[in-house]
Amino acid sequence: MRFIKLTLILILGAILLVSVVFFARKQIVTYSINDFLLAHKAQLSCVEFNLTPSFDIVISKMCIHSPQADIELENVRLQLQLSSTLPVSAIHVAAMSIQGKAKLLEQSDDNQQVFAENSVKHYLATIAQFTVPLPITIKKFTYLPFTQVDNADKAVFYGQLVANKSNIKLALKDIEQANILSVNLKPEGKSFTAKLNADLAPLKQFLAVHQLILPAKHDKNLIIAGKFSTQLQWYKETFTATSQLNNVAIDSIIRIEKSDIAKSGKEKSDIAQTGLEKSDSFNINGMLSWQTRISADQALFTLDEQSVVNTNFNEQKLRELLVRKNIAADVINIIKDNPSNGLIIKPQGKIEIDFAKQQVFIASVELTSNNKENPLQVTFTDTSLVYEKNKTLNLTLKQSNYAAQAKLLISRLNNISKQAVNIASTGTVKQNSLGWQVTFSPTTTLELSMLKLSKSPLNSTKINSTANTINKHALSIKKIIVNGQGTIHIDNQGRTELSLQLNSQAAQLKITNIAQIAQVALQADISGSLQDISITANISANISADKQSLANVKLNGVITEPQLEIFAKNLHLTELLTLKHNLPIELSLIDGSVSYHLSGQLTDTDNWLNNSARLDISIHDVSGEIAGTWLQELNWQQKFILSDGYIKSGGVDKKSINNLTIAKVETAPLLTELSAQTTFSFKNKTLSITATQVNAKTLGGSVNIAQAHWPFDISRSVNVQLTSIDLEELLKLDPKQGIIVTGKISGSLPIMLNDKQFTIAGGELHNVGNGIIKVANNPTVEQLKASDLQLKLAFDAMQNIHYHQLSSDVSMANDGYMLFDTIIKGRNPDLDNDVNLNLNLSYDLLGLLKSINISEHLEQSIIDNLQKN
Repeated sequence: MRFIKLTLILILGAILLVSVVFFARKQIVTYSINDFLLAHKAQLSCVEFNLTPSFDIVISKMCIHSPQADIELENVRLQLQLSSTLPVSAIHVAAMSIQGKAKLLEQSDDNQQVFAENSVKHYLATIAQFTVPLPITIKKFTYLPFTQVDNADKAVFYGQLVANKSNIKLALKDIEQANILSVNLKPEGKSFTAKLNADLAPLKQFLAVHQLILPAKHDKNLIIAGKFSTQLQWYKETFTATSQLNNVAIDSIIRIEKSDIAKSGKEKSDIAQTGLEKSDSFNINGMLSWQTRISADQALFTLDEQSVVNTNFNEQKLRELLVRKNIAADVINIIKDNPSNGLIIKPQGKIEIDFAKQQVFIASVELTSNNKENPLQVTFTDTSLVYEKNKTLNLTLKQSNYAAQAKLLISRLNNISKQAVNIASTGTVKQNSLGWQVTFSPTTTLELSMLKLSKSPLNSTKINSTANTINKHALSIKKIIVNGQGTIHIDNQGRTELSLQLNSQAAQLKITNIAQIAQVALQADISGSLQDISITANISANISADKQSLANVKLNGVITEPQLEIFAKNLHLTELLTLKHNLPIELSLIDGSVSYHLSGQLTDTDNWLNNSARLDISIHDVSGEIAGTWLQELNWQQKFILSDGYIKSGGVDKKSINNLTIAKVETAPLLTELSAQTTFSFKNKTLSITATQVNAKTLGGSVNIAQAHWPFDISRSVNVQLTSIDLEELLKLDPKQGIIVTGKISGSLPIMLNDKQFTIAGGELHNVGNGIIKVANNPTVEQLKASDLQLKLAFDAMQNIHYHQLSSDVSMANDGYMLFDTIIKGRNPDLDNDVNLNLNLSYDLLGLLKSINISEHLEQSIIDNLQKN
């Protein structure tokens, strides 16, 4: 604007002086004009003029030299009038050329205030007051800008100017006479209106020549096209405008090395000249329509709904650029997994600049990827930015609300799922002097589907084919939905602090050969810091399945080696059994609960035996069938310690003698008040169980085992102590009741393992107190009595033996047959004689345990021995 004003002043001043002294000699004219031009550091170098018959002055040629440009005018007609002020009523210039000699249009000082409302106001007021003292028409002008490169192609611009006191029209064209810029200005002293139209492609060239857009190295790779039009007004110190950008297109072509590509023909020639390939371009296109209102305290831009900007880019080149910018590899991989060649940008609503508060407010900007299969959409609303005065435009984000929806493929998750991850998140982004803060609202969700986890936790050791089959897709989950809220804070040094609350749900879980669970819920609180790819966090969670609580989880410390705590109290076993599961044994319980507490540090996720942990487990009042056997009021408490690569059980609470008690075990014979002390050990893939102080009441007496080990060892025997076993109770197990025995026995049965078979050696049984043995008559006995007198006498003696000694040496071979070398001594009061019997009894222990037909075996043994005698 200053250049145009200066040019008009020089022209008008020179022409008016000519009109005053045109009757004088040429030397006087030249001297007078130079005296006027000297104040503007300009000089008249040539002038030729004459008077027409109509008393108009015609300047055939005028030359003006200045430090900025050389100006030459041709065929200038001065229309004269009788006036005491201005003798010229109008000026018509047929042709004018301007040759630039220096930078005519300088960029603003970097230290100038960007939104200096006083400067803007003064500039607009100057435009409103701009006027010319008389009409002037420049039919054609030629402008050659100044360039510092001698060999550069000279840019030439053309134009027209028509100006009077109420209207100024300026048109600027390129060398092909295509319109670059047209301005229609109507200044009114304190206000003005104007219309402006511009073609961005040649306008960019015009500005580039004057170095007003970008540095030359970037400008060569930038192509701009489109039509800009605006109608503006300055009235009562308020600037308003209605503007539109149509068919706007910006292409930034990426430079490639000649060695990177082999071309032939015209393509090779084009690349040799430009070093560019069109397919590698970054393109922006679309249209924008908006209204502007600028007053002393604010600037307001209102965007129309149809405004949209499309960006298109080479996705491969974008990834290469991000690599050079050291962007995180995970971000680059997500872009690679979800290829997209552009974004759709929709600005909506208002953009407001508050000069007093130095703030910028943006109502809404919507970003959408053009990947139809895996779309990404992010909307920023109510965005606030701040700027500082007396500096170049440097906006800093203060706060912005966002809403994001995405369906992304993530290759890092391919081991567990190849399905796209659905993400929906809303929240705010803030920036302050301490750094960045992202806040997630409770509506933030993350959804994963069709997950399969097949990796065995014991993958550090070789497992057999059966285990491989079981572990294949050992855990599958149809869907996981994570609802989260919280904040992520990133300080100026890049340190990250997390504070998140997660509410997760997993649907249709299936653990191969173990369980099927319809739904699992997880609530978690995460807090901590992210430093050098390590996370320090505190996590608390409650896990449930089918609305049944399973565990409380706490995790804290560095996430790679966290302290882990999993616990639950009084879980009802009957409700747990309602879950669909596959258990190694059959369970049908009516009562019982379990409590457990696992704590330790997780340092090795590949082999869990390399970690350290402690497990306390307690089972209370369990009643029901276990593997077909009825148990009543089972209670068990045990402590386990994982350390140095193996598991062992810890010490038992001193308040309890035995940590395993069962009120009743319905076997044959019935066991009551069973108790034992149990210890466990798992080392080198071998499980060892030791039971000590095993006690139980049965058959009116008790059974005691001092110590038993599993697996059984041939070097160790299990000594089963029998105390005061009631023989009458024992024989009641036989429904046939072929013999009656009273009294009690005690003894011991040493059980050993030999060639993978159980054996008994050195066992003994003896009576405790006296008792009675009676053999009841039955058809078999009656038949034997009738056949032999000696047998009759023997059976008569056995019908009522009052024994005082009943002892037996017990052994069992590895074929499962038990041998009883039995001595019976007593007296038959009915016959009034002493009875001494030596019996060798043999039993098939396995068959005996199945049938418990004791009296039949004893009866047959008596018959066999009597027949031998």
